[in-house]
Amino acid sequence: MALVAVYLPLLFPDGRLPSRRWRLAAGLAAVATASMAVNFAIAPGPVDASEPDLPNPFSPDWAPAVLPILTRIATLLAVVSLVSGASASIVRFKRATDERERAQLKWFAYALGILVVALVAPLVVGFPHATEDTLLSGVLTCFGFAAIPIATGIAIVRYRLFDIDQLISRTLLYAALTGCVVGVYLFIVGYLGAVLRVGNDLVVSLVATAIVAVIFQPLRDHLQRAIARLLYGRRDEPYVVLSRLDRQLANSLAPDDVLSTIVTELRSALRLSNVAVMVRDVDGRTIVQAVDGVPVGETRELPVVFQRETVGALCVGARAAGETFTRRDLDLLQDVAQHAGAAVHAARLTAELRLSRERLVLAREEERRRLRRDLHDELAPTLAGLGLVAASVDRLIPRDPPKAQEAVRNLHAAIRQTTGDIRRMAHDLRPPALDELGLVGAIRDRVTNFTSSDAGPEIIVAVDGELPPLPAALEVAAYRIIHEALMNVIRHAQAHRTVVRLACVADALEVEVRDDGVGLQHAGRMPGIGLRSMRERAEELGGTCLIENLDGAGTRVHARIPFQTDA
Repeated sequence: MALVAVYLPLLFPDGRLPSRRWRLAAGLAAVATASMAVNFAIAPGPVDASEPDLPNPFSPDWAPAVLPILTRIATLLAVVSLVSGASASIVRFKRATDERERAQLKWFAYALGILVVALVAPLVVGFPHATEDTLLSGVLTCFGFAAIPIATGIAIVRYRLFDIDQLISRTLLYAALTGCVVGVYLFIVGYLGAVLRVGNDLVVSLVATAIVAVIFQPLRDHLQRAIARLLYGRRDEPYVVLSRLDRQLANSLAPDDVLSTIVTELRSALRLSNVAVMVRDVDGRTIVQAVDGVPVGETRELPVVFQRETVGALCVGARAAGETFTRRDLDLLQDVAQHAGAAVHAARLTAELRLSRERLVLAREEERRRLRRDLHDELAPTLAGLGLVAASVDRLIPRDPPKAQEAVRNLHAAIRQTTGDIRRMAHDLRPPALDELGLVGAIRDRVTNFTSSDAGPEIIVAVDGELPPLPAALEVAAYRIIHEALMNVIRHAQAHRTVVRLACVADALEVEVRDDGVGLQHAGRMPGIGLRSMRERAEELGGTCLIENLDGAGTRVHARIPFQTDA
């Protein structure tokens, strides 16, 4: 009991001192333990209360004179050792970064506080040596010492101080194995003795022992697998888990069933409380997810990577409240996350395709709504008004020619303005400069408008080689991307020089806008509608658009849009 009281607080929970500086406290605890042992060894009187006539043979004659001094020294050293142990627990708690270790130390520190109070309170209060007070002191001491193993048990079972799962597994294994072996042995001995009527018990025992020896190892392996599946699912059979997952994914033909198949199969195979797969886009936003179960304990999130790109995350919850994931669990889950990368990437492509179709439908309907509004609210009333003006001119010609002439001039101005409105509508659908000048000419024409003011940056348009005939949709997308990028440079970049480069590489048009400005972060701008619009225009045609800060200074917009050439 003394060893538990003075040494366990110093060594809990990992069996080592907090640091080398605590060696003095450990030595002091050893001296305290030795002092208490000597004190009990030389105490005069009977060895056992049941044998009052049997004196202590180790008690010397000088013991009665020295014993009070030794008792005070041992008591003082014991109190100092208890305080040192409590201090060690406090130091460990402050240094601990793992929440599980902090929870273990909380319970132990609470029990240690009870023990200190139980041991020190009688000394401080100074109980007389009355029977009832001695009994109360003994009850307090027993209660204090009982708190230590209770707290240690909570730390082991509730907060996984040691690998209790392995202990439970081994206990179940060898209990079941022992029962099976004994049962088989007794059955064989009884069967051979009764059926074959063998008179020699030694022969029957040898035969039974031989049969038990033959079936022992296969029986042990079978029981071990069964118990492991009962406690952990198929954690120890990663090949089985991955092969079952492959078969389930092969049978789930619908893309929407892929994620639900992964979470259902993984939760069933490993007996987890919760499994979730989240698919994320290039900006890290969750666009689709599948969840099975509710987490009740520790949760972990593992990245799902496909071709060095994080396409999602695998979130798992522990099997039960208070349980944590072992290294073997995490290794298997990491393998599953890597194995599911292709499936999650396919689900991501499916989700992005669905979102892209939705955006296209919404954009088409929005464009139709805008055209209807322009035609109905602007062009139609204007044309109706022109018709009324023409009718009034027709009536004025015979009666008031000068006034009719003035009305004709107003009609001509209104027609010219209406023509401009129609051209604006056409420009919104497709810039006419693309049809008149081509892509490169339209860009240079736009650059000329940007650089007409001395306040703007120098803009250079460079074309690598000669561009082949490009699809109309590709020309519009490239023109809009370059226009938006140049608008960002002029408004926010504070750049002195900007280079626009176009090139055709491997059946794809590459567009790059590079400036020497302050960059996105220093400009205080977060990715907004314009930057998202450039990326969406490229992705609608199966391309990509990368917007990044340069190492030195400035921003780079690089879009790559594939197209098919005529064979």
